[in-house]
Amino acid sequence: MGFYDYYFGALFLIMGTVLGSFFNVVIYRMPLDKSVISPPSSCPNCGHMILWYENIPVLSWIFLRAKCSGCHTPISVRYPLVEMITGAFSLFLYCFYFHEKLFTPNLEWWTVIPLLLQYISLMLFVPIAVIDVEHLIIPNEFTIGGLIIGLAISFIPGGVTPQMAFAGAGIGAGILILFGKIGEVILKKEAMGWGDIKMLGWFGAMFGPGVAVGSIFIGAFAGLFGSIFMLIIKKMKRGEYLPFGPYLCLGALLALIWGTEILTLYLGIAGIEPSYFGIP
Repeated sequence: MGFYDYYFGALFLIMGTVLGSFFNVVIYRMPLDKSVISPPSSCPNCGHMILWYENIPVLSWIFLRAKCSGCHTPISVRYPLVEMITGAFSLFLYCFYFHEKLFTPNLEWWTVIPLLLQYISLMLFVPIAVIDVEHLIIPNEFTIGGLIIGLAISFIPGGVTPQMAFAGAGIGAGILILFGKIGEVILKKEAMGWGDIKMLGWFGAMFGPGVAVGSIFIGAFAGLFGSIFMLIIKKMKRGEYLPFGPYLCLGALLALIWGTEILTLYLGIAGIEPSYFGIP
């Protein structure tokens, strides 16, 4: 590893923890339909306005000894955990996805714009997962906003083409609608939330149809095992709605980074020659 590897690795780690601090605000306020920008962060117990040096990711929680400086109410460990997980996730994305993109020979400046928006989209998986688990919703600010941005940046050369973006949005949302309708017939109730459907449209527009389809099938397998595990440990009852958003995010991530390897493995298990799908 050279100097730039360490430099960008540290940069992505720091960016991730800073985003994690902001995501704590998003996770708390967005489900309550509150602004994530104003007013500034404050203690929910005493109203003490959090000063800048009390809002340094992870470190402030340690220095404050996990207590509000105003009323000494304990600060949940979830805040530094979200920051650390987001920082680690950002570093993971750099190592396994953005490193190759950033060090591509003859990288043009305009291709950095789609990469930056892809990075933000992937980082939003963290608040999406937490909000969906806690409130069973995926805010439109993420899904509709991401869909519009994904379609818009497809017109910038060097990334996902407009044809792929529009096809990805249609295929991703369309397949999930189809699965939802089939599930309604079988279960006699709503089987798929519109938040999940809109999110797949966003994934397809931002990353293309391959990632959209991969996120559905990988997410479905992950969701199946996740629901079985939750039933075994009695954290979920039969008939309860499974927050599918985190599993779709996981599926999109795996499809984006290791989609070809996963498809090759599946085809090998099924006894199908990968070359039929253009895989060497």
